[in-house]
Amino acid sequence: MRGVFRAAVSVGCAWFLAACVGRYSEQYLAARERFSRQYRCPESAVRVDELGAGGYRASGCRRSALYYCELVMASDDTVHCRQESTR
Repeated sequence: MRGVFRAAVSVGCAWFLAACVGRYSEQYLAARERFSRQYRCPESAVRVDELGAGGYRASGCRRSALYYCELVMASDDTVHCRQESTR
């Protein structure tokens, strides 16, 4: 019985970590896409650095911007990024 419980906990933890990594990727991609659109800079030229707590610094094409991105729990579970500052 103890082995079954450990296996269930291990599977649950692995699923939770995979979900977190997926959300991180969505936020990263949303910041990169928004910067690319906003500054007409090809996505391949955009660098994004994760700052923690949903903050992302995107830079490229001689510009830089700071975004805060979060998952909006709606019917489509989209990621929204708001711009905090530019350089």
